[in-house]
Amino acid sequence: MSVPVISALLIGSLAAGWVDAVVGGGGLILIPLMLILNPGMSTAQALGVNKVAAIAGTASSAAVLVRKVPSATRALRYVPLALVGSVAGALVASSVDRQVMRPVIIVLLVAVGLFILL
Repeated sequence: MSVPVISALLIGSLAAGWVDAVVGGGGLILIPLMLILNPGMSTAQALGVNKVAAIAGTASSAAVLVRKVPSATRALRYVPLALVGSVAGALVASSVDRQVMRPVIIVLLVAVGLFILL
Protein backbone atom coordinates (compact mmCIF):
# COMPACT_ATOMS: atom_id res chain seq x y z
CA MET A 1 0.00 0.00 0.00
CA SER A 2 1.15 3.50 -0.75
CA VAL A 3 1.67 6.25 1.79
CA PRO A 4 -1.41 8.24 0.64
CA VAL A 5 -3.62 5.15 0.99
CA ILE A 6 -2.27 4.39 4.47
CA SER A 7 -2.69 8.04 5.43
CA ALA A 8 -6.29 8.05 4.20
CA LEU A 9 -7.00 4.85 6.14
CA LEU A 10 -5.51 6.33 9.32
CA ILE A 11 -7.54 9.52 8.99
CA GLY A 12 -10.66 7.50 8.19
CA SER A 13 -10.00 5.28 11.22
CA LEU A 14 -9.77 8.33 13.46
CA ALA A 15 -13.05 9.65 12.04
CA ALA A 16 -14.69 6.25 12.45
CA GLY A 17 -13.48 5.99 16.04
CA TRP A 18 -14.83 9.43 16.84
CA VAL A 19 -18.22 8.68 15.23
CA ASP A 20 -18.35 5.34 17.04
CA ALA A 21 -17.64 6.99 20.39
CA VAL A 22 -20.19 9.76 19.89
CA VAL A 23 -23.16 8.05 18.26
CA GLY A 24 -22.05 4.56 17.24
CA GLY A 25 -21.70 3.21 13.73
CA GLY A 26 -18.03 3.90 13.01
CA GLY A 27 -18.06 0.88 10.72
CA LEU A 28 -20.24 2.93 8.35
CA ILE A 29 -17.09 4.92 7.61
CA LEU A 30 -14.35 2.33 8.03
CA ILE A 31 -15.74 -0.63 6.04
CA PRO A 32 -16.49 1.25 2.79
CA LEU A 33 -13.20 3.12 3.09
CA MET A 34 -11.24 -0.13 3.35
CA LEU A 35 -13.12 -1.72 0.46
CA ILE A 36 -12.64 1.35 -1.77
CA LEU A 37 -8.97 2.03 -0.99
CA ASN A 38 -7.94 -1.62 -1.01
CA PRO A 39 -9.96 -3.34 -3.77
CA GLY A 40 -8.13 -6.63 -3.26
CA MET A 41 -9.41 -6.93 0.30
CA SER A 42 -12.20 -9.42 0.78
CA THR A 43 -15.36 -8.39 2.57
CA ALA A 44 -14.59 -10.85 5.36
CA GLN A 45 -11.20 -9.18 5.88
CA ALA A 46 -12.79 -5.72 5.97
CA LEU A 47 -15.38 -6.91 8.48
CA GLY A 48 -12.62 -8.51 10.56
CA VAL A 49 -10.50 -5.37 10.62
CA ASN A 50 -13.56 -3.37 11.59
CA LYS A 51 -14.35 -5.88 14.34
CA VAL A 52 -10.83 -5.54 15.78
CA ALA A 53 -11.27 -1.76 15.86
CA ALA A 54 -14.68 -2.15 17.49
CA ILE A 55 -13.31 -4.56 20.11
CA ALA A 56 -10.55 -2.11 21.03
CA GLY A 57 -12.98 0.78 21.35
CA THR A 58 -15.54 -1.22 23.29
CA ALA A 59 -12.89 -2.64 25.63
CA SER A 60 -11.60 0.82 26.49
CA SER A 61 -15.16 2.08 27.02
CA ALA A 62 -15.97 -0.92 29.19
CA ALA A 63 -12.86 -0.37 31.31
CA VAL A 64 -13.91 3.22 31.98
CA LEU A 65 -17.49 2.14 32.73
CA VAL A 66 -16.41 -0.56 35.19
CA ARG A 67 -14.27 1.98 37.07
CA LYS A 68 -17.09 4.54 37.25
CA VAL A 69 -20.11 2.26 37.74
CA PRO A 70 -19.42 -0.64 40.14
CA SER A 71 -22.58 -2.55 39.16
CA ALA A 72 -21.37 -2.71 35.53
CA THR A 73 -19.32 -5.82 36.31
CA ARG A 74 -22.57 -7.82 36.07
CA ALA A 75 -22.37 -7.29 32.30
CA LEU A 76 -19.35 -9.61 32.17
CA ARG A 77 -21.70 -12.59 32.08
CA TYR A 78 -22.60 -11.62 28.50
CA VAL A 79 -19.01 -11.79 27.22
CA PRO A 80 -19.23 -15.48 26.22
CA LEU A 81 -22.44 -14.80 24.26
CA ALA A 82 -20.76 -11.90 22.45
CA LEU A 83 -17.78 -14.10 21.57
CA VAL A 84 -20.02 -16.86 20.20
CA GLY A 85 -21.98 -14.32 18.14
CA SER A 86 -18.78 -12.79 16.77
CA VAL A 87 -17.36 -16.15 15.75
CA ALA A 88 -20.63 -17.19 14.12
CA GLY A 89 -20.83 -13.92 12.20
CA ALA A 90 -17.24 -14.24 11.03
CA LEU A 91 -17.84 -17.79 9.82
CA VAL A 92 -20.94 -16.74 7.88
CA ALA A 93 -19.19 -13.70 6.37
CA SER A 94 -16.20 -15.74 5.24
CA SER A 95 -18.31 -18.51 3.73
CA VAL A 96 -20.48 -16.25 1.54
CA ASP A 97 -19.19 -15.49 -1.97
CA ARG A 98 -17.59 -12.05 -2.41
CA GLN A 99 -19.95 -11.12 -5.27
CA VAL A 100 -22.91 -11.74 -2.99
CA MET A 101 -21.44 -10.24 0.17
CA ARG A 102 -20.49 -6.80 -1.20
CA PRO A 103 -24.07 -5.79 -2.14
CA VAL A 104 -25.36 -7.20 1.16
CA ILE A 105 -22.84 -5.09 3.08
CA ILE A 106 -23.76 -1.97 1.11
CA VAL A 107 -27.48 -2.45 1.80
CA LEU A 108 -26.86 -3.16 5.49
CA LEU A 109 -24.56 -0.13 5.85
CA VAL A 110 -27.19 2.14 4.31
CA ALA A 111 -29.89 0.63 6.56
CA VAL A 112 -27.80 1.09 9.70
CA GLY A 113 -26.86 4.61 8.62
CA LEU A 114 -30.53 5.52 8.23
CA PHE A 115 -31.35 3.93 11.58
CA ILE A 116 -28.64 5.96 13.31
CA LEU A 117 -29.69 9.14 11.51
CA LEU A 118 -33.32 8.74 12.50
